[in-house]
Amino acid sequence: MVCESINLEAYSKNISKYTFRTCSKNELYIWKTIHYDTKKEKEKNLKFMDKYFDEVYTNREEQFYDKCTFICSKDNKNILGTGFI
Repeated sequence: MVCESINLEAYSKNISKYTFRTCSKNELYIWKTIHYDTKKEKEKNLKFMDKYFDEVYTNREEQFYDKCTFICSKDNKNILGTGFI
């Protein structure tokens, strides 16, 4: 997803409720499956996500881990989403 212009409505007024950190190598499975709601969907789409990662990020793996950001609960126990900053 790419934003062509800034939408100020997209910014949270409660940013202090979250923590932000980069994805570590041992969390790649989480990144690949976070967008699917059920275990069945995660399993069904894992090969697709493996292929996608290989095609898009293998040559930029260091950059991926440097920029892939997890949005987490304030206590950092729950990953709520991902983004690239």
